[in-house]
Amino acid sequence: MIPSLNLLPPAYKKEFQKTERLLLTYELILLAFITVTIGAGMLYFARTTLEKKLQEATLSDLPGSSKISVLNRDIKTINHTLLNLEQIAPARSPVSYTIADILNRTPDGIRFNSLERTENNTLMIQGVATTRDDLTKLRNELETSTHVVRVNLPLQYFVEKSHVEFTAEIILNTDVTPPAPL
Repeated sequence: MIPSLNLLPPAYKKEFQKTERLLLTYELILLAFITVTIGAGMLYFARTTLEKKLQEATLSDLPGSSKISVLNRDIKTINHTLLNLEQIAPARSPVSYTIADILNRTPDGIRFNSLERTENNTLMIQGVATTRDDLTKLRNELETSTHVVRVNLPLQYFVEKSHVEFTAEIILNTDVTPPAPL
């Protein structure tokens, strides 16, 4: 041991020793706190993992449980979509009324694959008609709408008798006033 010379008065020596013990106690408490925090995090992670595994094991033993989980996922998706619709409904634009009118005039034999609105008040619709007559009904219905100025549906789509894939260009009327809110 290396000899040291301590010239502090006894009162300061006691205070220094007391401070040294408090500092050691503080470091031990801090170390214990960190250890407990890390341990609690690991236990929480283990508990969550075990709960998920237990739920999976329990559901896999029940007949039809995979269908239930698929339905639950579908219900969550639908709820999320409805929430989004509720948020945008008050801010509905006049174009929404035009699209609603077009959809109301669409015959049952028509299925739309896409609706795309361009900047120059044109609506591009791609879809499939069950028969040529359904496509003719769609064109006639849209031409009578006050929301539509013109329907461009080339004659090439009227060649097939059934399962007619089509692309229509609809020029929208910008002068139509939307109905008053309910």
